Amino acid sequence: MQERTFHAMNTEWWVRTYGATPRVLDDIEALVGDIEARLSRFRECSALSTLNRDRTATDPLLAAVVRAALEWRDATEGVFDPGVGAALVAAGYDRSFEVVQSGVVGYPDTARPSATVAGDRVTLDGEGTLDLGGIGKGWAVDAVADYLEAHGVDRYLVDGGGDLRAGNTPSVPWPVGVGDGLVAWLGPGAVATSSTAKRRWMTASGVVAHHVIDTSTGAPAFRGVRSAVVAHRRATTADVLATTLVAGGTGSLDVVRSHGAEVLIEGDDGGWWMTPGMGAWLEHPTLG
Repeated sequence: MQERTFHAMNTEWWVRTYGATPRVLDDIEALVGDIEARLSRFRECSALSTLNRDRTATDPLLAAVVRAALEWRDATEGVFDPGVGAALVAAGYDRSFEVVQSGVVGYPDTARPSATVAGDRVTLDGEGTLDLGGIGKGWAVDAVADYLEAHGVDRYLVDGGGDLRAGNTPSVPWPVGVGDGLVAWLGPGAVATSSTAKRRWMTASGVVAHHVIDTSTGAPAFRGVRSAVVAHRRATTADVLATTLVAGGTGSLDVVRSHGAEVLIEGDDGGWWMTPGMGAWLEHPTLG
């Protein structure tokens, strides 16, 4: 068994594999670093920052992720929207989270740019900026998993700060913690969690703010869902749908189910409930 841990995207990454060489592990660490370097809105030289500043940028990865994000915006009827960059800044999330401070003057911002993707070129029109934090980490987890499988490694667990994807397993599925002391069993599959309890801060007016934007108001979302744990085949889909549930509330359940995902939800009252198929992800596997 081979393991690799590293820090990227403002979180800890942990990769466990059976059969990966040190070179492959070096490659996947570099792969995540490259994705962060091109998609981070906190790096002045990233492709995303160039796009937000100059209103156009040419980069194949940026184009692919923006194209996918726009498709998800349409699929969720705008509940998930990469154009919330200005709203995040207005709410106080204007720098990497470890240096975000309480006491900022937070306010709603509904500015949304129109994004166009043509080949590898992305163009923005109108006010506002893009943020790809709601899709980029899941994309990176899938990129690592796909790279491992392309190099003949099908037994692995990738954990990118709580976005997880597993391949085949040596005996029983991988146990990963989700929810309130619950365990999901992955193998193969992915789980992602979005929550208002993390990446949060206090504004100058004493109001709690966090990193998931309600696109109908341009302010941090408080739609009755404190945490959403989504299980799906791919981490990108799980990540986007988890964000959608927190941003839009349980009214977004239909779109989650239409994409073949299952979900475990914590309401604002602290109670947990789940879709019927989620039980299969939480049951302890048996050997036979």
